[in-house]
Amino acid sequence: MNVNRIIHRCNEQRLPSGNRTLCQSRTKADLCRQVLLLLPDLCVKDATLDTTGKPNDDTNNDSDNGLPMMDAYRQFCKANPLLPIFAQDWYLDAVCAGGEWGAATVEESGQIVAALPYFLKQKGPFRYIAMPPFVKHLGPYLRQAEVPYSLTETHRLYDALIEQLPVVAAFEQDFSPTVTNWLPFYWKGYQQSTRYTYRLVLDDLDRIYDGINRNMQRNIRKAQAAVVVTRGGDINDLYRINRMSFDRQALQ
Repeated sequence: MNVNRIIHRCNEQRLPSGNRTLCQSRTKADLCRQVLLLLPDLCVKDATLDTTGKPNDDTNNDSDNGLPMMDAYRQFCKANPLLPIFAQDWYLDAVCAGGEWGAATVEESGQIVAALPYFLKQKGPFRYIAMPPFVKHLGPYLRQAEVPYSLTETHRLYDALIEQLPVVAAFEQDFSPTVTNWLPFYWKGYQQSTRYTYRLVLDDLDRIYDGINRNMQRNIRKAQAAVVVTRGGDINDLYRINRMSFDRQALQ
């Protein structure tokens, strides 16, 4: 399945008129000069979170229904349990070290119908949106409904999400394979590159095994003779095993 990597080096629509050529720079010297010109616009205060998990800056604090953005997104996660694990609020709480996560949300008729979680980091004076550690993909998500949203409705909701993103110097996300339409981002000046991932349907393991090349089948047979798989254990066992990989590579 395709995975879209969406990149935007500056949000041209959110910068003052006359300062919209940063993305068009052809040389490093031109880029450096224009970055210096944009410093007053890009050096906004850091969007950190307080102990309640709510943004304490005023750039992206409230959703359309008056709820703080973080509360609105947590509500969206509860109402849409089939969201990928990488987009779940509790998972983002656990992995977003070295920055803070937030979310743009859209509310209609008392329900959160669209959301776009993001990971906000800061390097020097520049804020930027990147992929969190241990997260394979993010991107925009729409409310799970019996009738899929039309193309027009999807574009409208994506436009609303893009408008709520914080002002940053750069944006880069790997969208979920379920996101097959990125036109609203293209119209806003974002760039995209296609990557690929593979998903296996595990309801017929014999068929999957038959489709694996012979070298891999031989490796599986060797592993079956050398490794014993057991069920059980607790979080301490998981941490200990995971810690062994880090220790072997001298990583912290």
